[in-house]
Parts: sequence; C-alpha cells; structure tokens
Amino acid sequence: MPKFKLSHRDNLEIIALYRQSWPVHAIVRRLAEIGIDVTWGTVKNVIKRYQYGKIGYENFNHKDQNLPKFQYITDQDINFVKTALTENPTRTATDIKHILADKGTHTSKSTVRKVIDAAGFTASKPRYGQMVRDVNKEKRVQFAREVISNDDHFNNVIFTDECSVQLHNNKIVIYREKDSVAPVLPKPKHPLKTYQKKERCQADTSFHMHRLIVLCNLVYLQIKEREIVTCAQSLYMLDQSLQEAMMVKSQKPEWTSVLCEVQGMYYFLCGLLLLKRANKGQLVWKDASSFSVVCFLLSYNFPVINRTSAWYVQSKSVQLQKFYDRVYLFGCYRLSQAGYIASSLLHGEASTQLNTQRQQLRTPQAQR
Repeated sequence: MPKFKLSHRDNLEIIALYRQSWPVHAIVRRLAEIGIDVTWGTVKNVIKRYQYGKIGYENFNHKDQNLPKFQYITDQDINFVKTALTENPTRTATDIKHILADKGTHTSKSTVRKVIDAAGFTASKPRYGQMVRDVNKEKRVQFAREVISNDDHFNNVIFTDECSVQLHNNKIVIYREKDSVAPVLPKPKHPLKTYQKKERCQADTSFHMHRLIVLCNLVYLQIKEREIVTCAQSLYMLDQSLQEAMMVKSQKPEWTSVLCEVQGMYYFLCGLLLLKRANKGQLVWKDASSFSVVCFLLSYNFPVINRTSAWYVQSKSVQLQKFYDRVYLFGCYRLSQAGYIASSLLHGEASTQLNTQRQQLRTPQAQR
C-alpha cells in the first residue's frame, strides 16, 4: 500500500479530533472517510509529536481553561512571570522563584509551577538548531550546489567522529506557550566542554590552567548578564575547581603564576557578586561595600604574570605564548578595576581607609 503523506492541515485535523477525546482507531476511520488512508501508527506518531510540542494547534481557545486560584499570587505576578519567560524561556522554576522573591513575592517552587501553568506556559525540550554565521550560510549553499552538480557521493571520504569537551548541561528545559511549536534553541556545533577523569588531581597542569581561565571568563560574563543564582553557581564551580587545582603537586613556574592569577580573579569576582546582590536589594549597600572592598584588596595582593621571567621568554609554543598573554592582560584589567572600585567605594579618605583595611586583614582572625 503506498504511503500517504500528511499535510499540515491533516495534522491539525488529527490534533483536533484527539483534543475531542477521539481514540486513535476512530481517528483512522474518520480520515479514511474523507479520503486520507493512513495507519494507526502514523496517527499515533502525530499525536506524540503534538504532545512533545513539535506540532502546533493555533485554533485552541484558552478562555475555556479553568485557571487555578491563588491566595497570595496576583494577576500582576502572573503577567510578570509571563513576561520573564517570554524574554528568556530557558529560565527554570527556581529562577522564577528567586525573581519573584526579588520582586517581593515569596512562594514555594510548587506554587511557581502552577503560576507558570496559569501564565499559559508548559515545559518541553527545545528543538535543535545549528548555529551558522551569515557568511558561512552562503558558502554552505554554494558547496551543496557544487556537490549536486558534480554528482558526488563521497565514496573517497572517510568519516570520523569528532571529540569536544563541554562545561554546561545539555539537559535544558525550555518553557513555551501551550499548544505552540517548541522553539528552536541555537546550539554551537562544538559547545564549550571539558573531560574530567575520576582521578581529578592527576590531570595535566595545562588542562587545569585552561579550565580555570575558562571558568573565570564564564563567571565574569554571567555577572554582567545573568541572574544572581546562576552567577553564584558558576562561582561555586570555580571555587571547587580551584581547590582541586591547589592539590596538584607541581612546581612549574608557569603553573604557580597562572594559579596565582586565578586566585586573584576569584576574590575579584566575589567582590563583584556582592555589589550585584546589593544592587538587586539582597544586601545592604553599607555591608556589601565593606565586604567587597576586602575582596578587592585581597585580589590586589595577587600580582600579574611576570613577562620578563625565564619560563615566559623561553616558551616555545606559540599557542601557550598567546594564552599567557591573555592571562597577563586579564590580570592587568583585574588590578586596575579592583583598585578603582575599592577607591570609589571608600570615597574621599581612600588612603586612610585602605591602610585601615590592610591592617585589619593582617590580624590572625582575618587570616583565618
């Protein structure tokens, strides 16, 4: 029996019958009456695609829904959640809970899920979308046309799998409006990854150096754009990685220099996160300023890489030389910003208060 290719209108007809609680065999008979000869499995596959959000049904009337009633949640909170998910559908229920807490609405995670449902959103996996630059799009089309014109079947090409290392989690849940197609979430071909063995402390020092610098950049970018919870989680990841790196037994001068820079960057990022929490209303500005100044002073005590040292001058690898140069520029930026922010927070009597803070840091209680 020849296969019958369903159109989008046919898919919507199947979804409409399914929403009216029609069983699959009844839908098959109904389609056969109007000239659409399909099997039970085809109809079941369309229903599964609809349940996973891969097929939309635009004619669904949301006014007939029985929305839950909340005791402490207002319509403004529901509209706020709807706006937040529309701007960034990758936010989790925990993120929404903290955003509502920053707004002044304190509730549980289960209530947040009900609010998300009342806002007209549901959770599903995003569709995979390959990230391609505009310049490469034209090149890909041109390459495909050349292959078609030459009738090339790639018989003389050996295909091998590619290996990449990843830092973030692939299990992403995205919120979409109910009865709408799951949105496409762009994903790079080679996302940022790392491979970690069980014996973590036995890894190569080069692996730890690159991993720590990547995490520092990641935390810095997230402090500028992301929520406080995400920033704190990334900073905790950097702290754990730094503790593992400290256990590596190596006396190489390049290793100790990069490790010193990462330690200074860690305190610098802690100070920035404290200021961001104060900006969001989670901390009092007076306390946050005092604590952040301590972090910036600690960061200022870690020097940058010495580019006149023997190991730096005698480095033969061009890639390592570029890596050390980036770490050096990173350290210069850290020192300049840490000093500028600390002096700004201390206002007029900057030198006197800086000396006071330094003396307090030298006490046994502060060093603990």
